[in-house]
Amino acid sequence: MQSHRRLPAALCLSFAALTALVVAAPWLAEESSIRGLDGQAWFLDHPQRWEAMPLPPRLAYTLGDLVCHQKEERSYLLHGNQMPVCARDLGLLAGMAAGFALTVAAEPRARLVDSAAGLLHVRTKKMLVVAVALLLAPLTIDGFLQLLTAYESTNVLRSATGLLFGLGVSLLAGILLLTDPRLE
Repeated sequence: MQSHRRLPAALCLSFAALTALVVAAPWLAEESSIRGLDGQAWFLDHPQRWEAMPLPPRLAYTLGDLVCHQKEERSYLLHGNQMPVCARDLGLLAGMAAGFALTVAAEPRARLVDSAAGLLHVRTKKMLVVAVALLLAPLTIDGFLQLLTAYESTNVLRSATGLLFGLGVSLLAGILLLTDPRLE
């Protein structure tokens, strides 16, 4: 593998593995034993709940506890258990994996705009800005509507907007990683 593709490939595999772990964790825990995880993001709310778990679900739930609010009504239930992260974060993880996968498959270019154009199949900088904005806008709009109004989106919509946002962010990061200044 070419050296400039190693980091995007590693990020792709990392996000894919993390997504798989988050989906598998509820199945690896005792059925219907994990509910009511509501807490705050960027704070470890329930460390004592994860201590007795086997390592894979313990890792997923500890990480989810740390980075996600884990509101039950905004999370999916699998095997009777609440997932380690909310629906939007699940979409973000999957979108990040997909975006880095596309980056690995893309043709490297010398200039940033050429890499972006090739990856997103656009011809101009203006089209690039529009393409990225279209990927990032839905989560931004949905999130702010929920924050500022009584509107409450569905988990399917949260997952979809998270997927698009994760795809957009990882494509942007991938474009930066793909741009190889040694290429002429």
